[in-house]
Amino acid sequence: PDLRVEVEDLEGEQSLEAIRLGHIDLAIIDDLTWNASRRQDGLRRTELFGNPLVVAFARGGTWAERDEVPWTELEGVPQVAEHRSSVFARSVEDECSRAGIEPQVHARVHDAGAMLALVEGSEMVAVLPELAVHGQPHAIEWRPLTPVVQRHLIAATRVGHDQMPAVRELLQELAALSAAAASPERR
Repeated sequence: PDLRVEVEDLEGEQSLEAIRLGHIDLAIIDDLTWNASRRQDGLRRTELFGNPLVVAFARGGTWAERDEVPWTELEGVPQVAEHRSSVFARSVEDECSRAGIEPQVHARVHDAGAMLALVEGSEMVAVLPELAVHGQPHAIEWRPLTPVVQRHLIAATRVGHDQMPAVRELLQELAALSAAAASPERR
């Protein structure tokens, strides 16, 4: 009866530190953050689901008639990306490097909504997880990138705290929602 749910938007590393300090009980982060974390001691990870990276572009753009876009076709295309300190931004740059290209980042913002607004009103594109573009009110389209790169979402908790009734219940609800969230409609 005294359960209080509060949602806070933190960077992944900040979330993990907040769990360690006991400020929060659960964080939803991606595997990129978990793998980049310097410390995982005392933390438990619960797999939720994978989500492919896509390229978002203004409605009717170059790739509108395509089913997928190779990473190599991002060569020379202006992009909006997350800040340089972002684990996700570094992972996108790494994927571009693996494809033999250098991303042409023209803008950096923290919020996916701001990224999509810039995409909608410009010639820039954004590489984002499919969940970040699904259901957005912006006049954008997106296509899967090939080869497919998955970002996996996980729930992080403190060891032992995942058995607290409220945390356990939330983990069960997240697991139940995972199947539906893993396959949103495209475009």
